[in-house]
Amino acid sequence: MFVLDYHSLDLQISKGPEGSSNLYTASILENEDIKATRDFELRQDLKLSQMLDRIEEKVVVAKPQPEETIHIEFGKMLYDAVFSGELGGYFNKRFNEVQDENCGLRVSMQFNKEVPEIAALPWEYLHNEEDFLISKKSILLSRLPVGVRKTESQPLDSILRMLVIISSPDDPGIYPLNTEKEQEIILEAIDKLHKDHKIKVDFTEDATFENVRGYLNEQAYHIVHFTGHGTSIGGKGHLVFESEDRKARLIDNKTLADLFSDMGIKLVVHRFSNKYIISK
Repeated sequence: MFVLDYHSLDLQISKGPEGSSNLYTASILENEDIKATRDFELRQDLKLSQMLDRIEEKVVVAKPQPEETIHIEFGKMLYDAVFSGELGGYFNKRFNEVQDENCGLRVSMQFNKEVPEIAALPWEYLHNEEDFLISKKSILLSRLPVGVRKTESQPLDSILRMLVIISSPDDPGIYPLNTEKEQEIILEAIDKLHKDHKIKVDFTEDATFENVRGYLNEQAYHIVHFTGHGTSIGGKGHLVFESEDRKARLIDNKTLADLFSDMGIKLVVHRFSNKYIISK
């Protein structure tokens, strides 16, 4: 099997020049050196809200829906806003260079703390008029929390172990997930690796924080995959876990980071929607 080598590139998004709450700055960094920048405007207006609502309905409602392209339109809008001008030219130049070397690009997205409203957007929908970036084998797209430094790890000499948490509280304040479909999607994605005995997957029996902590204490995992709902409260991210009585329980990102630290986990995957309702 042919395996690509990847060159690393960081895409950092921060607050833009003073004078407008809707201005942001995107920067491409390589080896911590800024190679290209772009100031862009993204308004948190009614149109953006409606697009996110329609994407949400397409993702979380477990029933047949008419074919829609709103997720593609949204991805193109984000791509056009950021990957234009000097930054877009540099990104395309680097992508073409690594392709000529039969390599790919590993793109880490980093959002500064002062732009939680931008970090909360589903950037995984980035679309370059041809396809979603995340669907390209030659591009690895991920998020890296602010302040976390990337480290180089040696290839594993053992089987990969992944813990999957699918959180769908039985709570009137939470949109239900099709948990069987979510599990089917994950198993289909790793089917070849599983058949080749390169990965072993455990699904938690329930998604309480205590149960997840028990799994992590009993077994060393390389990957934790969370599927469920998430939100930002006061600029701080939270994931929606289940309580003992299957109601919604918000766990903040710092609590999760403390749980995952020193566990040997190499990758945390969030697949979630930020649309939810919590009854007061």
